[in-house]
Amino acid sequence: MGFDALFPLIPSRCERQAPKVGEGIRLESPLFLRPIKPSYALVLLENGRVRSERSQSAPMNYFKPLLNRIAQSGASLALAVGVQAALAAQTVNSLPGGPAVNQINLHPPVTKIAESQMWLHNFMLIICTVIFVAVFGVMFYSIFKHRKSRGAKSANFHESVGVEIAWTVVPFLIVIAMALPATKVVVAMKDTTNADLTIKATGYQWKWGYDYIKGEGEGIGFLS
Repeated sequence: MGFDALFPLIPSRCERQAPKVGEGIRLESPLFLRPIKPSYALVLLENGRVRSERSQSAPMNYFKPLLNRIAQSGASLALAVGVQAALAAQTVNSLPGGPAVNQINLHPPVTKIAESQMWLHNFMLIICTVIFVAVFGVMFYSIFKHRKSRGAKSANFHESVGVEIAWTVVPFLIVIAMALPATKVVVAMKDTTNADLTIKATGYQWKWGYDYIKGEGEGIGFLS
């Protein structure tokens, strides 16, 4: 493509003077509010063709004002969203009989089954917490106590019958201690012989169906 034919394809301002062979032509972008130093130049070759060459200046310096404005706008938007979220959180109140603000534990139990479930939940949580603290405590103590910088040397042994029996029996006892109360609660949940109210809940693709089979409201059915 010749030099004259290239001008209609350039959407920025150029010098219209006919350049000499080997002379560069500076380009100036019209998309910025102030003139900037071009990052590319056009060079007229001897065969009448045009070659673009990258300028030696750092082009990223020209985009710093634009990037700074974008960063400031993003920070302002994030601050506004944070303030709105904080104000919205302060207007949330605890629901009567439902979730409370900053609630961590389960709802207060009302029935015997719910009380058993909460007790089982707390019991399992205590056991898991004790195991977690014991295992990771021993691990980190061993790493710190027997580190190479203190000159610790590994022990030379092949087996320990006592340790093998301990790490087999202790987990077995823990599992039994967790299984007995859990089984008792699950069996109590399955016992519906003396139910005051029987409701059949049917899950459909986009809704739930409720049918009151026995007790107060018998015969009522609706979709939700």
